[in-house]
Amino acid sequence: SSSNLVAPNATQVTSSANLLSPAPVPSTERVFIPIATALKRPSHECNDIDVIGDVKGQHCYIVDTVIDEAVNATTVAKKLKQGGAIRVTVVATHALLSSAAALDLIEQAWIDELIVTDTIEQDEALKRPEVAKKLRILSVAPLLAEAVQRLHSDNCLSTLFDR
Repeated sequence: SSSNLVAPNATQVTSSANLLSPAPVPSTERVFIPIATALKRPSHECNDIDVIGDVKGQHCYIVDTVIDEAVNATTVAKKLKQGGAIRVTVVATHALLSSAAALDLIEQAWIDELIVTDTIEQDEALKRPEVAKKLRILSVAPLLAEAVQRLHSDNCLSTLFDR
C-alpha cells in the first residue's frame, strides 16, 4: 500500500501540499492531494464531510496544528476509512484533548495512530489503554535546544525550519 497526505479542510490544502515538497509550492503549481471538506448544512445541525480524491488502499496522514475536541479529526478519519483507507494517522503539533469526549472519540476505531508533540502533557490520555496504544508523543526539546544554541552563537534561526 502507499501513503497519502490528506488536508483536513480546504484552508489547509496549501500547508499540506508544502509538506510534500522540499520547497514551498508556488500558487501557480498544481499539486493534487486528497481533501476532506466540511460542508455546513442549512439546518446547522452538523457538519458533513466529503473526501475529494482517491484514498482506497492508502495509509492516510491527516496533519493539523491543534486537536482539541477531536471531532473534526475523527470525522475525517471515519470518512477516509469508509472510502477505503487501510490506516489513518493523525499528526498534530498540539493535542489539547480537553475533554473525556475527545478521548472517547480517539478510542474509536477510525484513528489508528495519533502523533503529537509534548508541548501539552498527556497524562489523562495515557491513563486510557486504548488511547495510549494509539498515542505517540514526540519531544520538542531537541528543537528548543538547537534554537537556544543558535541564538547564543549568533546563527540564523530561520534555517532551523528548512527541510
